[in-house]
Amino acid sequence: MAIPFGGTNLCGESGDGPRAREWARAKRSVTEAVNGEDQQAIFELRQRYRDRTDLLLLASTYWETADPASTRTDLQQRSMGHACEWETSMILRLSRDRVRSTGGPLAPVFAGGSFAPAYRGWITRDRSTPGHIGEPEAATIDKGEHLFASFADGVTRLLEQVVAWDGTTWDRRERSQVDSPER
Repeated sequence: MAIPFGGTNLCGESGDGPRAREWARAKRSVTEAVNGEDQQAIFELRQRYRDRTDLLLLASTYWETADPASTRTDLQQRSMGHACEWETSMILRLSRDRVRSTGGPLAPVFAGGSFAPAYRGWITRDRSTPGHIGEPEAATIDKGEHLFASFADGVTRLLEQVVAWDGTTWDRRERSQVDSPER
């Protein structure tokens, strides 16, 4: 089993590229998806190997594997932003000297749901003049520790599901549950 993880990216590579061939030899592959291109690459790779019935190709972000706000009530944000409470807390935990004050308070910049449920292509300055999306002022070292632990647990649970996959079913639940008429 090969699990390319953390920075593995199929974007811009032809279906015959070396990484695509490596993924196709594996039966289970997980990549950290940082954007929609990674998800599209997974979809296209699955299309290329459509005759294989034993492939499990997954894309996820570490912040989608856990819900740290459900276990810590003082988190102001409920999801990942950019240079936000979550990212800033984790950087504070890793290397406090890398976080510098702007010299004044930073107002929160909320992510919003522009055109939801559709996904809108964007760059940070489309959404935020100061460059953050979220509430970096709420960041603490202790929150960073909690976030790292939550995300590590979430990624571990995901990888345990990958390892436990039976190699054929669509859903991680039993096939009989997935195909039942109640669904």
